[in-house]
Amino acid sequence: MTDVTIVSCAEYESAQLKAALTDALSPFGFFDRIKDGMHVVIKANLVAPMRPETGAAIHPELLRALCDLITELGAHVTIGDSSGGLFNTAYMHGVYRACGL
Repeated sequence: MTDVTIVSCAEYESAQLKAALTDALSPFGFFDRIKDGMHVVIKANLVAPMRPETGAAIHPELLRALCDLITELGAHVTIGDSSGGLFNTAYMHGVYRACGL
């Protein structure tokens, strides 16, 4: 079994991201586990209101590509997280906005 994968991806472009994610997750059987109609929750690492270029939170295009791959397999995706700050609607909207979501 593979314990770790490292995959290079030069651009935050959808096709490249999907290919890199497929290369990174396939050794773990990730896509074999996704079934039509399944509900999948992605913990997005939205720790604080940080711009995507800081690398402190998931890049929105990477998150989009992962969601696309999962929904293409017929699953339903929910994105969730609990930030490192306040947990109220106004603060979370600020986190989403700053993170490019």
